[in-house]
Amino acid sequence: MDQTLQAHVKLDVVSDVVRISVRGSLTQASRPALMQIIQRVRRMGIISHIRVDLGLAAFVESSA
Repeated sequence: MDQTLQAHVKLDVVSDVVRISVRGSLTQASRPALMQIIQRVRRMGIISHIRVDLGLAAFVESSA
């Protein structure tokens, strides 16, 4: 099984939401990468709500 995190980020200006669609695997090891993406969005000055969609993830570790 592929243990990598693949995240696609989209900004929906109309609904004021940043959507992060996670594909691949979200594990304790890959969680810091997701947090880094969220921090980058905030450092860019974007104050929109952030939604993380795990619906397309191949694997989600419960402790992540």
